[in-house]
Amino acid sequence: MQLVIDEDDFVHYIDSKTKSGRLNNLFETIGDVSFVSGKDIQVEKVAVKIDNQIYQKEIVKIKDDAKPISKFKDEQIINNPKEMFIGNTEYKTGNNSIKEIIDSDKTIFYEPTIGNAQARALDNNAFYNNGKKGSGADTRVEMDFNYTALYKVYGYTDKDGLINIASVTPYASYQVYAHEALGHGAHNQKGENTGSKEFYQAYRDQNKEIHFQGELTGFQVSIENLTPEKIFNNIISDLKNQKITAIDKKNNIVTINPKILNELNNKNSEYYKYLYKEIEEKFREAKQNNNTIINLNLPFSTRKLEEKNTVNLENEILKDQGKKNFLRGVY
Repeated sequence: MQLVIDEDDFVHYIDSKTKSGRLNNLFETIGDVSFVSGKDIQVEKVAVKIDNQIYQKEIVKIKDDAKPISKFKDEQIINNPKEMFIGNTEYKTGNNSIKEIIDSDKTIFYEPTIGNAQARALDNNAFYNNGKKGSGADTRVEMDFNYTALYKVYGYTDKDGLINIASVTPYASYQVYAHEALGHGAHNQKGENTGSKEFYQAYRDQNKEIHFQGELTGFQVSIENLTPEKIFNNIISDLKNQKITAIDKKNNIVTINPKILNELNNKNSEYYKYLYKEIEEKFREAKQNNNTIINLNLPFSTRKLEEKNTVNLENEILKDQGKKNFLRGVY
């Protein structure tokens, strides 16, 4: 099975042995992606999982794999390849990425979902193992093409080395597609998924407040009769002795990830530097406003390096689309 993009940027899944010819199969169009109707069946070498109970859309017939899908009412089709669409007519990054996943001997399968988007490698050959690339794996992408989520837009990097977020804005559907299929999916195909490694990142939000990936927010600390150094040391001690806990998504009580604690115990680490700086800044502001309590964001859990590694691709796709002022700042 292969992922194929036609003239209208619809996505199809066609057996790699299928040659140009009549495909007389029913497709259901969902947003800007098309799936073969049926339940994991193979009809004339074309098959994709689809649940007609999820989406009730008009069914159209493709008469030839070399022609675009029949035009829907209110649908605009760009017939001239030189015609400007969003601000850039080349789409080099997207086109090259699409070609890579089509040419791969590994397959990216789609399953329509509601309210989420994620890519799942179908075996462990997708991942680096002991520093060596895997042999590659197929991927199942669960995708809602109407998925609405927000991301943090890059503003600038300040003198402290912190990314400053300019705004928070909704994802474009092609951005989510790039992240899941062209990012995770392609990494899985090539055995380059770095899901077993962690990354650590601190940044400033629109109000210049310091945050951390995987943070515990709103941790209240009294500053009476204390210094920033004493507050920092008390926090590290309480984290080490598991006196500070959080509730995870499964409602389990959890303590700080040991790798994060190691970072905070290392005076040369960025997490040590930025947590101390956060305490200093909020301590100073509290004193100026005669407050005795500060609310801290504490680094607490790790994030997968694989997620960060998809951000660069997303940003190149955004540049292709003429959105260079809306690049993603942090994962």
